Amino acid sequence: MRSIRLAVQILLAFLTALPAKAELFIAVDKSAQRMVVLVDGSVRWIWPVSTGRRGYETPDGNHTVFWLDEDRYSEE
Repeated sequence: MRSIRLAVQILLAFLTALPAKAELFIAVDKSAQRMVVLVDGSVRWIWPVSTGRRGYETPDGNHTVFWLDEDRYSEE
């Protein structure tokens, strides 16, 4: 009986658990060729980036992700 009660409590805990949330902000500094990733307001990572050569610069503004692939490289 005790093990059934424990199993029901564990099942209820999983069913009522809220999904994890984190605030994510990514900033690209084209003049410094650097990307900064903030998670919940704290700097988590800083990476060097290449934002394109003259005539092919990365546009300013807010953008949404349209392709998620670990090994994707643009040919543009």
